[in-house]
Amino acid sequence: MKFTEAIKTCYSKSFTCSGRASRSEYWYFGLFLFLVPVLFYAIVAFLIFITRDQYGRPNDNLVGIWTFLFMMFFLISLPAIFCCHIRRLHDIGKSGWYYLWALIPYVGGLIFLYWAVEKGEEKDNEYGPNPLAKKQCYEDGTKLMRDRESVKGESVYTPRKTALKEDIVRPTQHTSSASTNLPPELPKARATPPSIPATTYYVAIDGKQVGPMFIQQVMNLIMEGKITPNTLIWKEGLPDWALAETFQELNTSFNENKI
Repeated sequence: MKFTEAIKTCYSKSFTCSGRASRSEYWYFGLFLFLVPVLFYAIVAFLIFITRDQYGRPNDNLVGIWTFLFMMFFLISLPAIFCCHIRRLHDIGKSGWYYLWALIPYVGGLIFLYWAVEKGEEKDNEYGPNPLAKKQCYEDGTKLMRDRESVKGESVYTPRKTALKEDIVRPTQHTSSASTNLPPELPKARATPPSIPATTYYVAIDGKQVGPMFIQQVMNLIMEGKITPNTLIWKEGLPDWALAETFQELNTSFNENKI
């Protein structure tokens, strides 16, 4: 963890004792808390030096303002300092109550210093995952994640060589032809309905094939007497020639012709 990241993390978790804090987070934050007072006193000393009166006395108002600002910084940082200590103990697998050891004069501070420099547990513990566990990048480069496997009741992070099918985000494939991305065109609506298909007839008159003819033309020939019930007629769909009297659509014309 970097210096600025450690500062942001500690202040964002000023009231969060749960979780773990790595050594880098803990000591970077400690370095920040050390540098701020040093820089503060350096600025105050410089301002006192340039604002002193002719007798060498400092400006009391200036000293009071800077003292107030430092106290505000300390009060704001106090919860972050306390919670960072607790999370550091969690990182080595110890309860936050071990922080009370620091209250023992002389010895307590040395004990806590040893814990502060101790390496955190690499596997997950009861306080959370390892803050230094690196995210594993899948081969397709589309997703970052950590896989957790259970080993003998203990949960550890292990990288997976290949991503599962449901984890892979497939890139959108583009085709060079724009027509493949368009839906098929709908048939254009007709302004009028299509014409009804008419049946055509062929008639054997005087040994000759006459046609094709529509049914009205056949009826006219019946009225003229050129087609009799025994005349051979063929129309679409028939396997062979048939007598005219077998066509039901022509019976009316034959009956009218008899009258």
